[in-house]
Amino acid sequence: MENSATRGSCHRIAQTLFELYLTEREKGGAPKKVLLDFDSTADPTHGDQEGSYYHGYYGQHIYHPLLVFDGESGHLICALLRAGNTHASNCSVALVERIVSRLRERWSGVHIELRADAGFAVPALYEYCEEEGITYTVGLITNPRLEELARDLLGEAKEGHDRKGEKVRLFFRRSLPSPQLGASSQDHLQGRGDGEGDQHPLRGNHEDRRTEGSVRVLRKKGRERELDQGLQGAR
Repeated sequence: MENSATRGSCHRIAQTLFELYLTEREKGGAPKKVLLDFDSTADPTHGDQEGSYYHGYYGQHIYHPLLVFDGESGHLICALLRAGNTHASNCSVALVERIVSRLRERWSGVHIELRADAGFAVPALYEYCEEEGITYTVGLITNPRLEELARDLLGEAKEGHDRKGEKVRLFFRRSLPSPQLGASSQDHLQGRGDGEGDQHPLRGNHEDRRTEGSVRVLRKKGRERELDQGLQGAR
């Protein structure tokens, strides 16, 4: 029965799901802002299904679907089934293009934001968001340069943890040559045996405002360097 599904039937299911989201989301009036949460996940397989592949990160055979949620309402907007060897960012730009087009057609003037982890840190997604005026925050994989920039902040986070005995989260932001800013958070977690903290570098083009669970950084052109350290409690 699973092999009887066609591209057309899958497309109709996706359309129905999206229309259901639109109907539920606009109850009480059209939203002024929509936050799109992009995420990939592991869907384990236990046989010889077509498209099932071993994924080294998850350590098992999986499908690797792409999911899009409304980050404020929690509604599922889209679910795209992909083969287990698919990169996390695969199809993300094509999908966000369709979603943004429909959202703007339905709710003219709606402000759209996008949030994703480091699996979606690809130039094509940055460039699309910049061209379309979409605010975004995307995680970055830690690298030696970012570690160097965040060294002092990590030390400060460790001191705060030792003093308070609880999780400490600090942020700094720094201008990049492009219009985006790089931001980094430093976590020091209670009970970590190695005494080290976690680093969570991000890339974004947000205005300078903070909300719980996210980092907002000022979009600024040029090479001017900025440093902003602020304490934010654990989620």
